[in-house]
Amino acid sequence: ATQQAALDSVNGRDINTQSFKNVLYRFPSLIGAGILLVLPYFIITGSTFISMPLALILGVLVGIPYTFFLIFSLPQTGNAILENKMGPIEAIKHSHKIMQGNKFKYFLLQFCFLGINLLGLLCLFVGLIVTIPATTVMNAHIFKQIN
Repeated sequence: ATQQAALDSVNGRDINTQSFKNVLYRFPSLIGAGILLVLPYFIITGSTFISMPLALILGVLVGIPYTFFLIFSLPQTGNAILENKMGPIEAIKHSHKIMQGNKFKYFLLQFCFLGINLLGLLCLFVGLIVTIPATTVMNAHIFKQIN
């Protein structure tokens, strides 16, 4: 709901109950995208029951690259579902497409977000009340720019 409110704010729309109704309406797509993105992790961890060496090899060869792929190729999937009214698979493809050429900028932006939120944390967690919404709005603005 906060991401939808941030997208509405960045796009100059009023934040009202319709924003939250949109999130509820798009909730199955958000859950579907989450399942599609996390499913490979379940497959990798499931291999632990087969054999520990196989799990270690899969974890290193597949798990680590897949984690970086998720972080830097598909971070805008939720925004695409909420803003562009896409299904889970369409949103994953769209996020991958719009992040082409923007991965390093996004990487640097995440370090800025980390620094901003750490400053909020240093203020005895009270600062997080300000920094988390601020970084959410900044992320929505980035989505608007690259979309």
